Amino acid sequence: MAVAIRSMFRAVLDATRDGAWLDDESGEDVLLGLAQTFHELAAGVDAFGQLVRDESEATSQITSADVQALRDGLEGMHEARARLEESLMSGSGPTLVELHAAVLSTVKRLLRELALEERVRRQVRLARPARTRLPHRAAQRRPTGQPESSVAPSEAETQLLPEIPRKRRDKPPPPAP
Repeated sequence: MAVAIRSMFRAVLDATRDGAWLDDESGEDVLLGLAQTFHELAAGVDAFGQLVRDESEATSQITSADVQALRDGLEGMHEARARLEESLMSGSGPTLVELHAAVLSTVKRLLRELALEERVRRQVRLARPARTRLPHRAAQRRPTGQPESSVAPSEAETQLLPEIPRKRRDKPPPPAP
Protein backbone atom coordinates (compact mmCIF):
# COMPACT_ATOMS: atom_id res chain seq x y z
CA MET A 1 0.00 0.00 0.00
CA ALA A 2 2.80 2.40 0.91
CA VAL A 3 4.57 1.74 -2.39
CA ALA A 4 1.39 2.52 -4.33
CA ILE A 5 0.91 5.79 -2.47
CA ARG A 6 4.55 6.74 -2.98
CA SER A 7 4.22 6.03 -6.72
CA MET A 8 1.10 8.16 -6.88
CA PHE A 9 2.87 11.12 -5.28
CA ARG A 10 5.80 10.62 -7.62
CA ALA A 11 3.37 10.92 -10.54
CA VAL A 12 2.00 14.14 -9.03
CA LEU A 13 5.53 15.51 -8.74
CA ASP A 14 6.34 14.57 -12.33
CA ALA A 15 3.10 16.12 -13.61
CA THR A 16 3.66 19.39 -11.78
CA ARG A 17 7.23 19.73 -13.06
CA ASP A 18 5.82 20.04 -16.55
CA GLY A 19 3.35 22.59 -15.25
CA ALA A 20 1.98 23.81 -18.59
CA TRP A 21 -1.42 22.36 -17.72
CA LEU A 22 -1.46 24.35 -14.47
CA ASP A 23 -1.87 27.56 -16.49
CA ASP A 24 -4.90 26.21 -18.38
CA GLU A 25 -8.35 27.21 -17.21
CA SER A 26 -8.96 23.62 -16.09
CA GLY A 27 -5.75 23.49 -14.02
CA GLU A 28 -7.43 24.73 -10.85
CA ASP A 29 -10.23 22.19 -11.27
CA VAL A 30 -7.67 19.39 -11.62
CA LEU A 31 -5.89 20.49 -8.46
CA LEU A 32 -9.16 20.73 -6.51
CA GLY A 33 -10.16 17.27 -7.74
CA LEU A 34 -6.81 15.85 -6.64
CA ALA A 35 -7.13 17.53 -3.25
CA GLN A 36 -10.58 15.99 -2.81
CA THR A 37 -9.25 12.58 -3.83
CA PHE A 38 -6.35 12.82 -1.37
CA HIS A 39 -8.78 13.83 1.37
CA GLU A 40 -10.99 10.81 0.62
CA LEU A 41 -7.98 8.48 0.54
CA ALA A 42 -6.81 9.85 3.89
CA ALA A 43 -10.25 9.37 5.44
CA GLY A 44 -10.41 5.75 4.24
CA VAL A 45 -6.90 4.88 5.42
CA ASP A 46 -7.50 6.62 8.77
CA ALA A 47 -10.75 4.73 9.36
CA PHE A 48 -9.11 1.44 8.39
CA GLY A 49 -6.19 2.15 10.73
CA GLN A 50 -8.58 2.85 13.60
CA LEU A 51 -10.39 -0.42 12.92
CA VAL A 52 -7.11 -2.34 12.96
CA ARG A 53 -6.00 -0.60 16.19
CA ASP A 54 -9.30 -1.50 17.83
CA GLU A 55 -8.96 -5.13 16.71
CA SER A 56 -5.45 -5.40 18.09
CA GLU A 57 -6.26 -4.13 21.59
CA ALA A 58 -7.62 -6.82 23.90
CA THR A 59 -9.68 -4.33 25.91
CA SER A 60 -11.10 -2.49 22.92
CA GLN A 61 -14.03 -3.64 20.84
CA ILE A 62 -14.96 -2.64 17.34
CA THR A 63 -18.02 -0.43 17.38
CA SER A 64 -20.56 0.14 14.68
CA ALA A 65 -19.24 3.71 14.47
CA ASP A 66 -15.79 2.34 13.49
CA VAL A 67 -17.29 0.16 10.78
CA GLN A 68 -19.48 3.02 9.55
CA ALA A 69 -16.47 5.36 9.40
CA LEU A 70 -14.68 2.83 7.20
CA ARG A 71 -17.75 2.40 5.01
CA ASP A 72 -17.98 6.18 4.61
CA GLY A 73 -14.27 6.34 3.77
CA LEU A 74 -14.63 3.57 1.20
CA GLU A 75 -17.68 5.28 -0.29
CA GLY A 76 -15.67 8.47 -0.73
CA MET A 77 -12.92 6.45 -2.40
CA HIS A 78 -15.47 4.93 -4.79
CA GLU A 79 -16.62 8.46 -5.66
CA ALA A 80 -13.00 9.47 -6.26
CA ARG A 81 -12.60 6.46 -8.52
CA ALA A 82 -15.63 7.48 -10.58
CA ARG A 83 -14.36 11.08 -10.89
CA LEU A 84 -10.92 9.87 -11.98
CA GLU A 85 -12.38 7.49 -14.57
CA GLU A 86 -14.44 10.38 -15.93
CA SER A 87 -11.34 12.60 -16.04
CA LEU A 88 -9.49 9.96 -18.03
CA MET A 89 -12.27 9.95 -20.63
CA SER A 90 -12.32 13.74 -20.95
CA GLY A 91 -9.52 13.73 -23.51
CA SER A 92 -7.05 15.90 -21.60
CA GLY A 93 -3.34 16.03 -22.48
CA PRO A 94 -0.91 13.15 -21.99
CA THR A 95 0.50 14.57 -18.76
CA LEU A 96 -2.93 14.74 -17.14
CA VAL A 97 -3.89 11.33 -18.48
CA GLU A 98 -0.77 9.87 -16.89
CA LEU A 99 -1.46 11.71 -13.63
CA HIS A 100 -5.09 10.62 -13.45
CA ALA A 101 -4.17 7.04 -14.37
CA ALA A 102 -1.58 6.87 -11.58
CA VAL A 103 -3.99 8.27 -8.99
CA LEU A 104 -6.79 6.01 -10.23
CA SER A 105 -4.52 2.98 -9.97
CA THR A 106 -3.71 3.87 -6.36
CA VAL A 107 -7.37 4.39 -5.49
CA LYS A 108 -8.29 1.00 -6.96
CA ARG A 109 -5.49 -0.73 -5.08
CA LEU A 110 -6.47 0.86 -1.77
CA LEU A 111 -10.11 -0.07 -2.37
CA ARG A 112 -9.05 -3.70 -2.79
CA GLU A 113 -6.82 -3.70 0.27
CA LEU A 114 -9.22 -1.86 2.56
CA ALA A 115 -12.39 -3.72 1.54
CA LEU A 116 -14.29 -4.97 4.57
CA GLU A 117 -15.47 -8.15 2.87
CA GLU A 118 -11.95 -9.11 1.83
CA ARG A 119 -10.68 -8.36 5.33
CA VAL A 120 -13.29 -10.67 6.84
CA ARG A 121 -12.37 -13.42 4.34
CA ARG A 122 -8.67 -13.02 5.20
CA GLN A 123 -9.39 -13.18 8.93
CA VAL A 124 -11.49 -16.32 8.48
CA ARG A 125 -8.71 -17.96 6.47
CA LEU A 126 -6.16 -17.04 9.11
CA ALA A 127 -8.37 -18.22 11.95
CA ARG A 128 -8.85 -21.70 10.51
CA PRO A 129 -6.84 -24.32 12.32
CA ALA A 130 -3.90 -25.51 10.32
CA ARG A 131 -4.14 -29.05 9.01
CA THR A 132 -1.71 -31.37 10.66
CA ARG A 133 0.67 -32.99 8.26
CA LEU A 134 2.00 -36.45 8.65
CA PRO A 135 5.67 -36.27 9.43
CA HIS A 136 8.11 -37.51 6.82
CA ARG A 137 10.00 -40.68 7.81
CA ALA A 138 13.32 -38.86 7.96
CA ALA A 139 11.83 -36.21 10.22
CA GLN A 140 10.61 -38.89 12.65
CA ARG A 141 14.16 -39.81 13.65
CA ARG A 142 15.46 -38.21 16.78
CA PRO A 143 18.87 -36.57 16.89
CA THR A 144 21.49 -38.92 18.26
CA GLY A 145 22.00 -38.87 21.94
CA GLN A 146 18.66 -37.26 22.68
CA PRO A 147 16.22 -39.34 24.70
CA GLU A 148 12.61 -39.23 23.60
CA SER A 149 11.48 -37.55 26.81
CA SER A 150 13.69 -34.52 26.18
CA VAL A 151 11.64 -33.46 23.14
CA ALA A 152 9.20 -30.79 24.26
CA PRO A 153 5.54 -31.53 23.44
CA SER A 154 5.23 -28.37 21.37
CA GLU A 155 8.25 -29.43 19.33
CA ALA A 156 7.08 -33.00 18.84
CA GLU A 157 6.11 -32.37 15.21
CA THR A 158 9.27 -30.45 14.32
CA GLN A 159 12.54 -32.03 15.25
CA LEU A 160 16.05 -30.79 14.74
CA LEU A 161 18.31 -32.58 12.33
CA PRO A 162 21.53 -33.94 13.80
CA GLU A 163 24.59 -31.81 13.30
CA ILE A 164 26.98 -33.01 10.65
CA PRO A 165 30.56 -32.73 11.85
CA ARG A 166 32.61 -30.42 9.69
CA LYS A 167 36.01 -31.47 8.53
CA ARG A 168 38.67 -29.03 9.60
CA ARG A 169 41.45 -28.32 7.30
CA ASP A 170 44.74 -27.67 8.94
CA LYS A 171 45.56 -24.18 7.92
CA PRO A 172 48.82 -22.51 8.73
CA PRO A 173 48.46 -19.60 11.15
CA PRO A 174 48.21 -16.17 9.51
CA PRO A 175 51.53 -14.36 9.07
CA ALA A 176 52.52 -12.00 11.83
CA PRO A 177 52.38 -8.29 10.97
